Amino acid sequence: MNRRQILAAISVAAPLLVWTSCAFGPRAEPGGGPPAGKPRRALDAAFDWQAQVLCDTAPLAAFEVGGVRVPREGAGCIVLVPKPGEDPAPALREAAAAAAGEKDFRAWWAAPDAATDAAARAAGVPGIDGAVAPQVGEAIPVDIRPALLVVGPDGRIQFAHLPGSSWDPELFAYEAREIAVRIAVEKAKRDGSLRIGIRRITPPPQKSWKGALWCGACHRGFFRDWLLTPHSVALADLERLGRDEDPECIKCHVIGWEKGGYADRDRHRAFADVQCEACHTPERTHSPDRPMSAARGDYTDTCGQCHTQNFSFFSDPALAMKYVSHPQREAAEFDPKVSWAIRDKAIGALKDQMYAEVCGKTDFVGSSKCVECHEEVHASWSGTPHAKAFAALEKEGKAEDPKCLPCHTTGFGQKKGFQSLAATPDFAGVGCESCHGPGLKHVEAKTDEERRTTIFAFDEKCPTCVITRICQSCHDEHKRPCFVKNERPFEIIESLQKVRHRKK
Repeated sequence: MNRRQILAAISVAAPLLVWTSCAFGPRAEPGGGPPAGKPRRALDAAFDWQAQVLCDTAPLAAFEVGGVRVPREGAGCIVLVPKPGEDPAPALREAAAAAAGEKDFRAWWAAPDAATDAAARAAGVPGIDGAVAPQVGEAIPVDIRPALLVVGPDGRIQFAHLPGSSWDPELFAYEAREIAVRIAVEKAKRDGSLRIGIRRITPPPQKSWKGALWCGACHRGFFRDWLLTPHSVALADLERLGRDEDPECIKCHVIGWEKGGYADRDRHRAFADVQCEACHTPERTHSPDRPMSAARGDYTDTCGQCHTQNFSFFSDPALAMKYVSHPQREAAEFDPKVSWAIRDKAIGALKDQMYAEVCGKTDFVGSSKCVECHEEVHASWSGTPHAKAFAALEKEGKAEDPKCLPCHTTGFGQKKGFQSLAATPDFAGVGCESCHGPGLKHVEAKTDEERRTTIFAFDEKCPTCVITRICQSCHDEHKRPCFVKNERPFEIIESLQKVRHRKK
């Protein structure tokens, strides 16, 4: 099953959430978000809210200003949702400036209450008007406001901006111009006056890191595609392992590390994760006459900077590329059912497929083969809950339950893995290969170097995408039929200590 088929299947199975009911609590484990039990930062909520808008383009709740309906059909607009208790004047000026000069485009404010509306009127900013319209900001948590919404001629929110995450007046103007040009083109098509002279706006060369939200202004399809890849939650993988401040790890999970980009989560959320500029434009320039670096051609050198044997099971870029590539705009425009609501499950499914593909390169051999070279480690493993996982099933009378066997045996349903206790007793329990991968190639290897590349070997700097994916293949509420609501969330660091079986 390829990546598009996985996403399509999830889109049919998963219920879609209504945009206005979105809550910004901890997200489901497969896709990302903060580790269980940790508070969610305001900037995380801000980034996610903007990303969701780009992914789903939800309709703006209508309101009236002096008898004029906003949004107006066939026209674009910027709507500012001020934060109660703050001086709205600076944001009002930026919203008005972005809309100024664009035909069929206006700026408005939608105040959450009468006091905020009065403050906006008292500011006396020309080029913008508004009214009390709390329904517009219902989906936007107060602590991440003000919010600036860029709305298209269909009345749907095209872009969203919040302080600390893509709040940039220059970007507001590009987006307003993008929508204004779109409106002009559609009008010209209708009346037969379309001329080649109407062009989309292209930002001038940028000399600083901008982040994926900037790229999404023109490349919505690609941005939407990226949101459904493991690259888009790369920093969350580090957070779960408590290594999100480890310089050796973090440089490959953010953009611009030690180069003027990401340096601190509380200030640089817009640069977290493996974003567009990590692959496309190391020199951070983009213009019509200078295509982005690596936009076409061989990515091997770029990918190889992070995807090495020590830190990733995808050390072969060609193998990994199909899970993250989006070479054509048309290919990136997914079915509308593939929305933000299924993001976590979609990313989890892709990670599962990636892990299965790597493991499928060879056969399982059983833990008894491992003990020949790793006797001390095997003895230590024998005392862990993993070794007793099948016995736990027997105690519950579920030793033949196909829903339980994948997580209580080794290699169930895979090449030469667990079949039954009578036929394959060496595969009962969570054995060595459940975590380290099937071992036939490892056993057959002729050199130490070859042995290292044929098995997942974990140490204090273990490959994060491997260990999180292995653990989550079972320790995930979405996959566990025995999961009980309100059960204590799975904590990967704490759990690893329970099954550790190698001396430091």
